[in-house]
Amino acid sequence: MYVYTLAEDCGMLFSYPWPLKGSFWMFNTYIPLSIAFADDAGVIFQIGDMLPCTNLTEDECSRQSYSAQRPFRYALEVNQGYFEQRHIRIGDRIRIEASWVE
Repeated sequence: MYVYTLAEDCGMLFSYPWPLKGSFWMFNTYIPLSIAFADDAGVIFQIGDMLPCTNLTEDECSRQSYSAQRPFRYALEVNQGYFEQRHIRIGDRIRIEASWVE
């Protein structure tokens, strides 16, 4: 929420401890985003575009939600068009690499 800009190669990864059924909304988000839902193995099974809820009330925006077709473990939000521009499609895999600094 309260996102006005997003760098070209950045995004927001939502990672859950187990697959869940759910949806996302765009309340107080001011830029159009694309979202990819992925399963336990990180395989993308759904990609969609999300429109900002500018000038909508919280109640109106909550009715404009974006749901996964089935339970998901990961959801990746990026600038709208990111997946298409990079030829990322359903069946591709999200690979998560972490580096820790102590």
